[in-house]
Amino acid sequence: MSGSKYKPEPLATLPRTLDPAEYDVVSPETREAQVEHLSIRARLKQEYLLQYNNPKRQTHIEDPALIHWT
Repeated sequence: MSGSKYKPEPLATLPRTLDPAEYDVVSPETREAQVEHLSIRARLKQEYLLQYNNPKRQTHIEDPALIHWT
């Protein structure tokens, strides 16, 4: 079945999830901004978890996401 593509039935409509006009409307700039946002978020989360799970931690740690975004 390799190479088979979805073909809607004559009396059925194409699902919105398969319609390229619906799901592929993000511009390259928006997509790049989303990637940057997710990379910052992942880095901040990793930093926080490393501090949070440190067994030798003596002080209260601040959530870096709260410090960064406010």
